[in-house]
Parts: sequence; structure tokens; C-alpha cells
Amino acid sequence: MCDIKIGVFGNLGCEKTQLTLRFLRGDCNSNYMSDDFVKILNIDGNSIKLTIFDTAGQDEFNEMRFMYYSKIQAAILVFDISNPQSIDSIKSIYQEIQNNDNDLEIKFAVAANRGYLRDQKSKNLISTDLYKGLEKYLNCKIFETNAQTGKNVDEIFHYVIKECINLLNSDKGDNKHSKNKIDKKKKVQ
Repeated sequence: MCDIKIGVFGNLGCEKTQLTLRFLRGDCNSNYMSDDFVKILNIDGNSIKLTIFDTAGQDEFNEMRFMYYSKIQAAILVFDISNPQSIDSIKSIYQEIQNNDNDLEIKFAVAANRGYLRDQKSKNLISTDLYKGLEKYLNCKIFETNAQTGKNVDEIFHYVIKECINLLNSDKGDNKHSKNKIDKKKKVQ
């Protein structure tokens, strides 16, 4: 069984937890502060023990977020399509993760969340053209997601899980690199 840890990060109000709960349970209702979730699943014939770290967006949880950076193999960065400042937040989080003392290669994806606002024809939303620049800046794929309906929720989680599987499979031939990954994995469990 492959052990994969994903962090879901973003600022307050971007509905990170709703995305996580939609993926794990098929609904997005919760009274929640911070937690980690575990799910066993099978993707492309690979048995996966998936741990998802999801913290509340308030400043008082920053220390917990920094602790999670050293444990993850992938990060889903979440911004609110109605809040341009939330993009600045995920750029900062991306840099924090990149600068963290973690010898694992971290895979990234971005959730442009609250897609229901675009479906409702709300005004003043972040344009999808801006996503392309953000994709290039962060060097990762962006999914417009909607935790309420589930649009692209499974897709973004499966994408980062498959990216992790591909990385782990490519490292099997590189004994030195694999050993570092195994040693690091033992440290963070």
C-alpha cells in the first residue's frame, strides 16, 4: 500500500474544508476547525492510504500549517474566485512550501474554488485568463472547482494523487533518491 499525504491550503473563506469533505464523504457540510483525514482508495490499480491535512484559514492556525509542510508529498492550493487577495495568499503559501526544509519533491495543483458563483453569473469574478498566468507562475494545473456540486473535486484530488504515484514509480529506479524519500517518510510518520 502506498502512503500519500496531501495538504489543502488557502485563506479563510475559500471553502477548503468543503472540497476535502466533498472528496472524502460526498457532501460538504461540517462544523470544522482543523484536522487530518484518512481514506483508503484504489487508483489505477494502486492501493493508496491517503492522508489529507486541512487547516482552518485563520492566522492562529499558521503554526499548524507550517508543521504540515514537512509531511506532505502534494499540496492543493485553494483560492476563492470572488476574492483576488486569495490568489496572493496561495502564492505566499506556495513559496512557504518551496522554502520549507522538506527533501521531498512536492506536487501542486490549484483549486479555483466557489465555481458556483460563475454558474450563477456573479459579477467581479477572477477571470479564467488570469488562471493561465497563475498556472505558469506556480508551474501546476488549475481546476475550477465547486464543492457544492462536486464539479472537478474528484478530478483535482485524483490528479495530485496520480502525480505522486508517478513520482514514486519513477524513483524506484533511482535507489539513492528513493532511499532519501523512504528515510524522509520514516521521519514524518
